[in-house]
Amino acid sequence: MDNTHLDELFAPYPEHLNVTHLTEILGLGRTAVYRYLNEGILPAYKPGGQWLILKSEVRDYVASTSPAPREDEADAADTEEDAAN
Repeated sequence: MDNTHLDELFAPYPEHLNVTHLTEILGLGRTAVYRYLNEGILPAYKPGGQWLILKSEVRDYVASTSPAPREDEADAADTEEDAAN
């Protein structure tokens, strides 16, 4: 997933996210999001019983876990774009 796509995905959300935001961004259900938070899979803090979820940390996590496009896929995308122009 390229940075431009990530920037667009996260742009409408505030700097401090909640569980509903994560369900929308990640396409997961609430149960899965809470499980990922409780297991420490998603970066977040729980300083007083309420989750503190920073958009920048979740974005970095998504960027680090998204597979880079394979070289042949990138070449195919460039070829399709060139053909469209």
